[in-house]
Amino acid sequence: MSAPLRIVWTPEEDRHLLALKLQRYQVRRIAESVGRPLSTVCQRIRALIRQMSPSEQLQYSAKRPVPTGIPTTLSTDHKSQMAGGWTPDLDAKAIELRGLGWSYARIGAVVGRNQNRVNDRLKKLAEIGITKREEPKERVFLPKEDSSYFLKRPAGPVPDNPEPPKSPWHPGWRTCLTCLADGYIKYFWSPSAAVRRCEKCKRMFARCESNGDGRRIDDRLELSMHI
Repeated sequence: MSAPLRIVWTPEEDRHLLALKLQRYQVRRIAESVGRPLSTVCQRIRALIRQMSPSEQLQYSAKRPVPTGIPTTLSTDHKSQMAGGWTPDLDAKAIELRGLGWSYARIGAVVGRNQNRVNDRLKKLAEIGITKREEPKERVFLPKEDSSYFLKRPAGPVPDNPEPPKSPWHPGWRTCLTCLADGYIKYFWSPSAAVRRCEKCKRMFARCESNGDGRRIDDRLELSMHI
């Protein structure tokens, strides 16, 4: 369901309403003279009178004979004033702020509209050629730390002297502790410090009958030894 249109009253209309009210014309006649709904005109007149001083308000409560004729008609371009409550000044302000990179919600706080109405209005202005609607920029997603791409081994051979990982919980090139215990250094790609044996040593350890003799590294001790 679309929101009701917001009527924007011009100073000329306000003066016209007060002048006819001061002449004691019926509100129905006044509404017909400006082409507005009866209830809307009645609310506008009350709001204008409440803004006056008490002495000025007495002029509109004084008893006078009701005119029998038809009041003068005020011709106003209501269409441009009732297009969702948007005026040329508000359109220009929304276009200006959007050009500065403001969000729809932030623009709405300035022009008194919610972000959905600001988005719809700027889209409509772009369709009729008043402003150019920028195409959304392509979003670039960096790999998350828990994704398979983040844990994937870099392409290419094993470096001779790789840089150490950022932290024990980051993937990187690490030395195999089993190979180190055997007297030589071997680098392999490890997802975290909890994995400190290369695949070859893991397969050998699984087939070894002497695991537990102190020559092999237990997986449960790898992380604590690294830290």
